[in-house]
Amino acid sequence: MVRSALCFLGILLIVVGCGDEDIIGEWVNYTTEDGLPGLIVYSATEDANKTTWVSCSGGIARLEGAYFIPYTEEDGLPSNEAVVIVGYNSGVAVGTDKGLALFDGDEFIVYNRGDGLPSNNVQSLASGSEGLWVGTDAGLSFFDGSSFTTYNTENSDIAGDCIWALALLNDDVVIGTESGLSIFTPPDDWKNYDKGDGLPSDVIYALWVDDGVIWGGGAYGAFKIEGGDVFAYTPENSQIPYSDVMGVCVDDYGDVWFATYGGGICMLSGSEWHIYMSGEGPISDWGLCAFCSSYNTLWFGTTDGLSRHIRYRD
Repeated sequence: MVRSALCFLGILLIVVGCGDEDIIGEWVNYTTEDGLPGLIVYSATEDANKTTWVSCSGGIARLEGAYFIPYTEEDGLPSNEAVVIVGYNSGVAVGTDKGLALFDGDEFIVYNRGDGLPSNNVQSLASGSEGLWVGTDAGLSFFDGSSFTTYNTENSDIAGDCIWALALLNDDVVIGTESGLSIFTPPDDWKNYDKGDGLPSDVIYALWVDDGVIWGGGAYGAFKIEGGDVFAYTPENSQIPYSDVMGVCVDDYGDVWFATYGGGICMLSGSEWHIYMSGEGPISDWGLCAFCSSYNTLWFGTTDGLSRHIRYRD
């Protein structure tokens, strides 16, 4: 495989040989100088209009051209500690340490424990056609637009109450907890996986579903679940770094991307691994999230800002 890099005009180009064609990747980095309300970027998403949004340590932000437009507590967010963001209806849903906020572009509507959430600490979100799934540190809730239904270890078979990651698989909800992974088929069917079933760890930080395959990341590695079978990627059996996997996504070419905490950005293409460290494109080696938006654009949140990676064939 041929791999080369060329840097000009502040954009890093990386060429990866792939059969008869080359896939070219452009890296662009963003900081508070580009409009981000904070450097710690926890989450990225896009809305129904394919506009990119991020959640940060200082609020949330919407991409407009080459810059981000920030929204903070002054605009109606319940807290500037915006941990997670996801597209919801015509706007976005935001999880903070002081509740859930729904934003339609004009105003924020805030929900907290007094409205039925099991906790104000919202850590993960997944938006579907029927409503919004909300993961907290005290259980999982489903919001149908008017009320919340909560699932926890006391009233269901969910693996754990601390919900770090959520994804949707058709009509199922995939749930990453501090005690393993659950697949929930409403109203009451649960399937759980833990380290004894092949996961690299019981702590699940990230999930992504692609073509029926569940990809995940957590403490000490990553994994995929396909047809009920679990395959783990750890430093012992792959080139994935010895660090927690905080984000995962799959691009339009079928390549899988992992944001690791201290080990850079990793890409699995078939059976080949590529590691991108700071200086080779990403703004930091300390990744917190990964998201693939429209037009094969990848976003990686880190402790030091945001990185965008656009891939196309030469």
